[in-house]
Parts: sequence; structure tokens; C-alpha cells
Amino acid sequence: MAEPAPPFTHHFITANDGTPLSYYTIGTGPSILLIHGAGSYALTFRDLAVLLSKHFTVNTMSRRGRGRSGPYPAALTSSEALAENAPDTLVASTKTYPRVFPESFCRGIIATDIADIRTVATATGAEYLLGHSSGAVLTLNYLITYYSPDSNTSSSEKVPPKVILYEPPLFFSDLALPEFHPLLSREAAALAKTSPTETLITAIKAAHLGPMWFLPRFALRFLVNKVLGPKQEAEVALRKERDGEEEGDYGVCTIIGLAGTIRFDWAVGEGGIGHSDRVKGIREVVRGRVLAIGGDKSVGYLQQGLDALERLLGAKKALYKGAGHELVLERAKGGQPERVVDDVVKFFTED
Repeated sequence: MAEPAPPFTHHFITANDGTPLSYYTIGTGPSILLIHGAGSYALTFRDLAVLLSKHFTVNTMSRRGRGRSGPYPAALTSSEALAENAPDTLVASTKTYPRVFPESFCRGIIATDIADIRTVATATGAEYLLGHSSGAVLTLNYLITYYSPDSNTSSSEKVPPKVILYEPPLFFSDLALPEFHPLLSREAAALAKTSPTETLITAIKAAHLGPMWFLPRFALRFLVNKVLGPKQEAEVALRKERDGEEEGDYGVCTIIGLAGTIRFDWAVGEGGIGHSDRVKGIREVVRGRVLAIGGDKSVGYLQQGLDALERLLGAKKALYKGAGHELVLERAKGGQPERVVDDVVKFFTED
């Protein structure tokens, strides 16, 4: 017999440009907003949201192109717009790296996502934010955009929200970058040009994510087509039976269905590369209000991002033993959200 459906309430809200944004709410109490990363949508946080709902009103949003949210502006994503602004290079430390996407595209995606987060956070009265991966990069940029003392859109007269950042892929152009730079990998340039399966394989190999990223493409192609695809189809059927969600979410809630949106997360990572002073500029404003967390099994550049937040922001940092990048995600994706709940509650509620 199927488990009772958790009491999620679905909402639409209109973005600044008229695009519908989808989010779900569960629980009562102080308001939290959860912001997902690549290959995800609002209910990728389903299990974490249910656990946190005993203490908070939990809102979990789908960024554009995922779940039931509308698209990014055509002025950014059209082939004509991308052709007009060819990728160039990025100088970081003493080395030059090829860009995957035009800088204008990256900045436009980030600005759109940040404005959308602002729209949902304001509507839900969110006092706390939790971002995962590229969603954590966006959450950090949200703080810089709205709470930097010298920002034109500053909200510095207000207390910034407390935030938890789970393994943002952070790099700084004035600091030495790793020899392997996943967000600027030449291979990642294929992200916008291939089938969903090939896009997913490219993302796995370029970002060194997953336990078998080092396998050759033909082996990963076999695993995705013969194992991952059918497995996820079965999980979708189970979710429909268990949760009774509307049909609108099910065409896009698997990693294969979401593969076409991964390029936007690459753009967030690449566009988020900047001078470390941007982050240090909000150090005093957010003192004691940022927690950087991750797993000790995650790939090195993700752990380096946590170290950078601790050093540049004075953020508190915590690593979970034996955990990887998926820790806070739903159990169907290999997550173990129950491991972080007590720490999340403590950080958000302590003075």
C-alpha cells in the first residue's frame, strides 16, 4: 500500500518579466527557501523538506526550465543571442582558460535566477536560505547583490537571511585555480549541442561527479541508457502513486529529463567566477550568518570551495563523514537528508 502523500501545497508566482515560477510549501513556523542545483527541481528536496517541516515552513522552488516554472528569457537563450556573443577566455591567476559560454549569457542567467529567488523569498517571507551546488553559488550571489554595503540594490539596512551553502563550485580569478577546471573544460562546450544522454555524460565527466565519472563515454552511455533511464522511470511511477503530484512535474523530474537545463548551471558556475573581494566585501554584513557544509567524499574542488568560504567570509564549516555531493537530496537520488536536519535546525534557530 502506498504511503500517504505528504501535505505539500503547490503555488505559482509571477517573476518580474511575467514568467510563472513554481514552488511547493510544507509545514509551519519560520520560513525557509530551498534552492536546487543541476539536474534537479523543487521536489528533489522532497525528503529534506518533510523532515524540516516539523520546525519550519519549508518552501522549495523550481528554477526556470525545471519542474513547472517557465523558461529563461529568449533574449538570453536564443541561438541568435549566443551567436552574437562568442565565448572568449578568462584569465585566472597566471593562466588563461577557455570560456564555455559568453560572459553576457552567464551574467544574464545569474541575474535572472537571483531576481527569481528574490521574488519567491519576498513572497514567502523567507528568513533562511539553503542552496545546493549551483543553487549555493546563486545563494551567495544573492547575498552579494542585495546585502553588499556598496550595492546599488543594497538591502544593507536590513539583517540578511541566514544561509546554508552545500558545496558550491566556487573559483576566484585572483587565486590559483585547480589544474583541472571543470566549469571551463573544453569538453563541457558540448553541453548545449548534444542529446540529453550525451549532455548528461559530458556533465558527469567534466565535473567529475558520480562514482564512475572516469569511465569512457561508451561505458557511461551504456549505464545511462540501460540502467539509469529505466530505473528513474520506475521511480517516477512510484512517486506518482505515492505523492499524487500533478502530471506537469513528471516529464522533467528525472536527471535525463533535466539534462537540457544543465547548461544553465554551468553558466552559473562560470559566471560566478570573480575576484575574491566580491565575497570579502560582505564578510562583516553576514558574520555568523553563513554555514558552509559538504561531504568528505566529494571531489576536491567542491571542498576547496568550502575552504574558501571559511577563509574569505569567516563562514562556519562542517563536513559529513562518508558523504558526497548528493547528501541533502532526496533518498531516491542517494541522499541522506536525515543526517543534516539537526544541524540545519540548530544553525537557523540559534542566536
